[in-house]
Amino acid sequence: MIRRTSADSGIEETVSEASPVIAVMTDPAASQVVDPPEIASFSVDEIRAELASRQRSITKLEREKARLRARIRAIDAEVAELIGTDSEAPAFVPLPTVVRLPLSDLPLGEAISKVFDIGDEFSPAVAEERLLARSYSSRVANLRTSITQVLSREMRFKRVARGVYLRTA
Repeated sequence: MIRRTSADSGIEETVSEASPVIAVMTDPAASQVVDPPEIASFSVDEIRAELASRQRSITKLEREKARLRARIRAIDAEVAELIGTDSEAPAFVPLPTVVRLPLSDLPLGEAISKVFDIGDEFSPAVAEERLLARSYSSRVANLRTSITQVLSREMRFKRVARGVYLRTA
């Protein structure tokens, strides 16, 4: 290790044969070291040791992940064996995951048009029931309010009475 301090700039340099230069600023008037960036306070050997430690941690976690995946495969095989061996038992039906139907991918006005035919009269409550029956999902807090806004805004729906709309197109 070689330490050098420049008289005019107040920069102290620490140089190792295998490491880059790490510079620390000093205040020449007060003769105090100004706080360096955090990484500059470590030696190259300390940084290498930390990187090696983290690499060992990553390797250990990857082995644990592989072990857990093997355990999951074993559990899946056990479940499959239980389902296939007992013919009198009802078939195992996993709970359905949330499936977004194509209706949910449509804008709300388009989805309402899909559940009502031209000439149908309906209320926002009926529209909400039909949409939910067709698994329409939305992130809005109050779907019925959004339905009412769409019905009053879009030209393919006509208000015929208070709370009653007609699909025209």
